[in-house]
Amino acid sequence: SKAIDGVIENSVCVQSQNKLGELKAFIKSRGVVSKRELLHHFKWGQGINFTRYRTALMKDPHIFDFQNTPDPHFVWK
Repeated sequence: SKAIDGVIENSVCVQSQNKLGELKAFIKSRGVVSKRELLHHFKWGQGINFTRYRTALMKDPHIFDFQNTPDPHFVWK
């Protein structure tokens, strides 16, 4: 039903925001973190759509990335 679909959609959104907060906290605590380290730390495989998390991270004024390496890195400034 539409009511159940709405609840599920809202739950996913909240979970994503919580995970985003965890990502930011991890990057802040480490200073510099590679994408590979993030995937490993959060036990995510290659099947995860990381693009939406990267986009959200790039909106944070404290985080920037550099991609001059084979594996992108995220830096807390």
